[in-house]
Amino acid sequence: MHVHLTSSPLYAGYNQLQFTDSFWPNIGAAHAKATPEAGFTTVRNVGSQNFDDVGLRQAIDAGYVPGPRIVTATYAIGSTDGHCDSTFFPPSMKQKGDAVIDSPDAGRQMVRQLHKYGAQVIKICATGRHWVADTTKPTRA
Repeated sequence: MHVHLTSSPLYAGYNQLQFTDSFWPNIGAAHAKATPEAGFTTVRNVGSQNFDDVGLRQAIDAGYVPGPRIVTATYAIGSTDGHCDSTFFPPSMKQKGDAVIDSPDAGRQMVRQLHKYGAQVIKICATGRHWVADTTKPTRA
């Protein structure tokens, strides 16, 4: 059931920045249409920006867009420098992910906010960084 309907592996990292925010819901509509055609009637969308998965679920439920039943998580919650704190910008830009939390109180507040705007399930990225060390560079012994 784990999907990301409103994103594309073709446009990862900095490649995403060539598109406006309103591009991604359109990708979601195309992916939603293809999902039941592939035999999946229910999915859990676990990570979406701008509550795009909620809007997609509402459009499907209202009959405007063909697609599966969607259980929405909205933003995936993570900690500073964790898997879900990926902005692809240098430190000088002082950016962080929209659902970054670093304390139990911040976590409770974020869950309440996501639920308020349509989250039906909460995704938590509990792992650390998602980068891989460059193994092509020589290391000192």
